[in-house]
Amino acid sequence: MKLSLVVLLLSISAAAFSGEVYKWKDENGKVHYSDSKPKSDATESVTTTVTPPKPTQDTVRPEGNIRAKFNASKGRLYSLYKSELKNTPSIAGRLAVQIEIDADGKVVKSHIVKSELKSARLENALLQEIDRIDFGKGAFRHTISIHTFDFLPL
Repeated sequence: MKLSLVVLLLSISAAAFSGEVYKWKDENGKVHYSDSKPKSDATESVTTTVTPPKPTQDTVRPEGNIRAKFNASKGRLYSLYKSELKNTPSIAGRLAVQIEIDADGKVVKSHIVKSELKSARLENALLQEIDRIDFGKGAFRHTISIHTFDFLPL
């Protein structure tokens, strides 16, 4: 039932956005365009294709893109934590980091917003690793983002 409703709504949506555009000249030679067919027989149907705009420098890098890159780097970040855990078995907690990503995908600045780790050595090592992450080139403007990590012993 729900699937049928979704299909029906999508069909209606597609029909609402599709349709013909008509082009004609009036008696003064002026060209007109309309989505409704004029009474004049001297009309032609015009097919148009709507292309979504490409990202511009005014587009912020999507959070999903940033999150995916962090997830891909998670192994390296957690290996730093596990290494420090050998020296300090009680180390655990949440770390919030603010990063600035330039249009070329490079981290230009990072700093800790909040940390429960209580280990400057680990925090600095994590920041250095985060600074190495390449978020990929794209038509994005300089982006600032905050991400939180939970470091808990297993």
